[in-house]
Amino acid sequence: MKWMDIDEIRHFEQLDQSLLKQIIRWSDEAFGRGYLAEEYLQTQMLNGVLLLVKNKEQASGVALLLEQEQADLPELIRDKMNSDSKALYRKSLIVNPNFRGKGISKALNKQISILAKSYHLVYSSLWNEGTPNRYETQLLNEGYIEAGRIDNYWRVDNVSRAFVCAACKKIPCSCSANIFYQLKP
Repeated sequence: MKWMDIDEIRHFEQLDQSLLKQIIRWSDEAFGRGYLAEEYLQTQMLNGVLLLVKNKEQASGVALLLEQEQADLPELIRDKMNSDSKALYRKSLIVNPNFRGKGISKALNKQISILAKSYHLVYSSLWNEGTPNRYETQLLNEGYIEAGRIDNYWRVDNVSRAFVCAACKKIPCSCSANIFYQLKP
């Protein structure tokens, strides 16, 4: 993976317009049209960081990570964390379709693990479409624990932001999520 560089983007203003448009296009394809709109991404980055993988200056993948308080966690994992610490939520991980299968996701996960060392808990929510998810296997291999399933997980977010779910193709979304977490020492 010597050919990859990973940048941490902590301020929305650091994103140039062409990169922003690429990320939104990948997100539309992966999660549904409108999932990562520009305004939403700008708001989310106030409490988060965007990891950007580049291959010879061409963007090939991105992960949006958000810092959260215990009260903001899904109920399934809320009691796993100390009330005085913060959690890291792996909100989105998107790979440029031209670079899928080339280790981009693995490189992003490695960088997430490095950043996660300063948090008590890291978690991720994955669409549950009734079929095995490749990313689920990757999380389990990295030591994540499956906490359980939450029905209609994206409904409120889906309705408030009016994105068209990539899985069920509906507003409101009726998809469930599997929640995975990892405790850090």
